[in-house]
Amino acid sequence: MKKQEEIVSKTGFLIYNDGYSNNGKSWSLTGSPKGAYRFRDYDSAYDIQDHLKEKVGSPANITWDSESCQMWAYFPDKKSAVAYLKKIEKYFEKAVSIL
Repeated sequence: MKKQEEIVSKTGFLIYNDGYSNNGKSWSLTGSPKGAYRFRDYDSAYDIQDHLKEKVGSPANITWDSESCQMWAYFPDKKSAVAYLKKIEKYFEKAVSIL
């Protein structure tokens, strides 16, 4: 079995490649803001998804597939997933710095 590759952010989000989806090219984003980055309340994972869409954006290459208890976004490749994770980190760092 191929080992899952993942990149964990200090903000509480992570991206990973399970080695199977899209012939091993697809990457997934999941998670929620850790305590230090949680400056608002979320009722569900849908709220986190909507917050990211509003504040970080939702490029055309993202496929959202959240459930009430877990947020999911899928990317066609590692490069786009890493770029979006960096945008999340930048947004939360900036938001926390002005609080």
